[in-house]
Amino acid sequence: MTSRDPLSEQAALTGTQEQQDTARAIYRANRQGALERAVLLAFPMTEHLLGTTLMNTLIHHYGQTLAAPPRLDLAGQGLLGWLLNQPQGRLLIADYPFLPALLRYEWGWHQAYHSPACPAVSPETCLGWIDAPEGTPPWHCHPALTVVTSRYPIRAIHHTLRALKAGHSVEALDTLPGVRHHWAIWPEPDAVGLMPTDATIWPLLRWLRAPLSMSPPQPDLLAMALQRGWLIQGCAASCPPSC
Repeated sequence: MTSRDPLSEQAALTGTQEQQDTARAIYRANRQGALERAVLLAFPMTEHLLGTTLMNTLIHHYGQTLAAPPRLDLAGQGLLGWLLNQPQGRLLIADYPFLPALLRYEWGWHQAYHSPACPAVSPETCLGWIDAPEGTPPWHCHPALTVVTSRYPIRAIHHTLRALKAGHSVEALDTLPGVRHHWAIWPEPDAVGLMPTDATIWPLLRWLRAPLSMSPPQPDLLAMALQRGWLIQGCAASCPPSC
């Protein structure tokens, strides 16, 4: 279903031209407010880190670039990309170099939480195609699967910010870069799945996108992907960029 902009429906508006202009202005303000609120709700720990005033200012400017998304929960999808292209965004990241990974982590969690249910591919179907590959594989990579990689302790930073937001005292956290870590985030039937992983996840995800161009992954990696519901029947036309 495609979204329809009521502002384009001239027949829906009655009254004088001035009244119609006022109605359109009110609608635009309400729509903009809803978009900005939806973006803010997707990044609660980033808001706590930066402060409400700065976060609202950033989101307001970002919101000016947005068309109405098909779903409000998708409104924050482009925030990081927009921020990286802004002069003030680059200055902000100089102060908080872990900020891009934190935004990806929060967006991955938000996306997984709001993901619609997608039917998983059965192991029998998957293995049957691998034994005799022909045509298009019978799976897609789950569109709400996100892999976050960073040399900063993003999970610990997120937990610390959440504790501070809740008013709890916390010990000082070392936010210096170190060994690169990877985290997979995906939707589960009644929860959000999160697990630390390693660099072997990247060849797995590349194979899921183009299984005819590579050798199959290790059986234990494929079994893990199937068990966690990362391979779905038809919820997406292709793997998301995170894959």
